[in-house]
Amino acid sequence: MVLFLQIIIFLFLLSFLFFTHEFGHFLAAKKANMVVTEFGFGFPPRLLKWRKGETVYSLNLIPFGAFVQILGQDEPKNQHPRSYWHQSVGRRFFTVIGGIASNLVWAWLLLTLVLWIQILTPPKNFIVIEEVVKNSPAEQIGLKAGDLIIKGDGLVFETAAQLSQFTRSHLNKEVTLVVRRFGKEIEKKVKLTGKSDAPLGIAMSETSTRLKIPFWKAPIESAIILGETVYLSLAYLGQAFLSIFKGPKIPFEVGGPVAIWGLVAQFNALGPLYLLRLVAFLSLGLAIFNFFPFPGLDGARLFFLGLEKLMGKKPVRPEMENTIHGFGFIILIGLSFFIAYKDILRLMGK
Repeated sequence: MVLFLQIIIFLFLLSFLFFTHEFGHFLAAKKANMVVTEFGFGFPPRLLKWRKGETVYSLNLIPFGAFVQILGQDEPKNQHPRSYWHQSVGRRFFTVIGGIASNLVWAWLLLTLVLWIQILTPPKNFIVIEEVVKNSPAEQIGLKAGDLIIKGDGLVFETAAQLSQFTRSHLNKEVTLVVRRFGKEIEKKVKLTGKSDAPLGIAMSETSTRLKIPFWKAPIESAIILGETVYLSLAYLGQAFLSIFKGPKIPFEVGGPVAIWGLVAQFNALGPLYLLRLVAFLSLGLAIFNFFPFPGLDGARLFFLGLEKLMGKKPVRPEMENTIHGFGFIILIGLSFFIAYKDILRLMGK
């Protein structure tokens, strides 16, 4: 029953993220005075449809995401004056950037809501394993990054300092740890090393709701937090890319839907506040991901629009651009299956 509930929450959250992205494209296309022929929630076959004005709205069987169909986008030869390819570069840019902008706005709204709720709720603190050292006692008993350490020999840990003090006071001794993973508490017996700097062999951090800020300041603080996250993410990606040529190589892990399911299950176990915070950062991550100029993503469409503005004409025929995006989309689907496979192996500890 718990697993079923986690899957339902996972599907709902992913659908929400993709729906808000496509809804951004929808609103932008409408504002740009393009003809939106259909806006659908989920993917066909259709369960229900209705027409309002020139747009068909549909509810579809596969409840995973959403889609927007703009007149002429897949048929560049369409001569309707309000079709996609007949619009100016500015109007098409506005329509494409609408999805990314929507994800950014929702990330900001959700994080602001989290900060407001934190004002009214008692603080909670969790100790999260950030990294497990190779060949350490933690690795030997199967502890994983993302696990929460709750107790040690019956003592409840409220801070990372308490856990650190506990392990240092039990050097070369066997202790019993209680770890929470995906909402379930697991008991692990482990013999600590004699190394006072890392008896268990983990890097850890605290995740808490202790932050209390004035109500009026929450929207500003959420914007600052998201801005810092974008900066750090892009800086890390840049360093990871440069390390390919310069070294030393910086580890770079990519997670797909299976990894997201693991995060949703773990954060759901922490409570609604943490789940909302996760959704905010997933929405931000989706915006960043879509900004990359890889065919099939919004970033590639923005790249072609930038070239068109600079050159004063379309860099390639619209039919060719659609083909490029189509191939890119197929590659992304293939990569998603490969990443899902790797995520499953990681969750299984292989």
